Amino acid sequence: MDTLLPFFEVAAPLMAGALSGMMFKKFVYPRVLARLGSLAGLVNSRGNRLMGLLFVAVPLGLAVLCHSSNAEKTLAWLRAHPGLMPVQPTPFLLQVTFYAAAFYCAYLLAAFPDPSPRGQ
Repeated sequence: MDTLLPFFEVAAPLMAGALSGMMFKKFVYPRVLARLGSLAGLVNSRGNRLMGLLFVAVPLGLAVLCHSSNAEKTLAWLRAHPGLMPVQPTPFLLQVTFYAAAFYCAYLLAAFPDPSPRGQ
């Protein structure tokens, strides 16, 4: 059972984020596009998808930095630069940040807009 703990540590926030992102895309996203009317084309534009990739890269990098395999190095770096954070960094704070970043990254990937049809 102890060998599965690292797997579930990573998989749980990813699966929860992917599930909520898929639910958003299936139920909420069509309503948002319908309310946008003529501006709905901007949601599926290339620029918006490029920004979406940037918005995925930031929490992905944060999740990598705050994962338990890198937590000691990240904590040492944060303590060497005390002015960067308004609170004292702790291992628990890094763990919570990892869970939140992994959830958000999976959510963004699951809710990523579909590419526009070629004719538009």
